Amino acid sequence: MGICNRNKSAEDDYSAVIKEFKKQKFGEPLPRKGACAFFYNYFAYAGETISLKYKNEYVFFHIENDDVIQEILSGTPSVHIGADMERKIISLLFKSGEILNRIQLTIDVNNRESLQVLMFLKNKKKIEINLLNLVYGEIVKEKTLFIPIPKETLDEIKKGAVL
Repeated sequence: MGICNRNKSAEDDYSAVIKEFKKQKFGEPLPRKGACAFFYNYFAYAGETISLKYKNEYVFFHIENDDVIQEILSGTPSVHIGADMERKIISLLFKSGEILNRIQLTIDVNNRESLQVLMFLKNKKKIEINLLNLVYGEIVKEKTLFIPIPKETLDEIKKGAVL
């Protein structure tokens, strides 16, 4: 699944959602009312990743079940990029012992908003991803990860980030 789907347009600005999200405490369920209700309305399954536009930035969110969240948090992160037809796939890999978890950001090079996300990553040189924990029907704010993008991966991103 791409990260620019579900009727989002390039004009969407999720400032209210992001501001409200940032006010929430780690380890606490997000409120079901107000701007954070967006997450309850948007996410249907564990394993989904989205980007939301906030000012001139993109903020990433990934939702998982508690056991996978704990494996991700205890894993060593790495960033890789691949291609599948006209899509760029940025994979965040988290290795913990024999366990390997993956968060994928799929970029459609024919989608202008998707390309803007790619350019944002090229300029930022790191991926900031907010983990959301799906616990008994509640969405709990977990840790925010800041993962630097290796030079080789940045070079590949630069090749695909041409508007």
